[in-house]
Amino acid sequence: MTMGLPGIFVIFALIALVLNAVAPRFHGIWETLLAFYCIFALVAGLIEVRLTLKGRAAAASGQG
Repeated sequence: MTMGLPGIFVIFALIALVLNAVAPRFHGIWETLLAFYCIFALVAGLIEVRLTLKGRAAAASGQG
């Protein structure tokens, strides 16, 4: 099983948290990056769930 796009953004968010701990003087930049990565991970996760459900529905109806 692969990590997928949401997993990549989760890793980016963790890196932003580590960078916030290492270089706290750039606090605003790291928080902005963290917010973007979390939003992107959420959207990518929802897209994957939708595609998975759509694929299962197509397979169940015999169109897949």
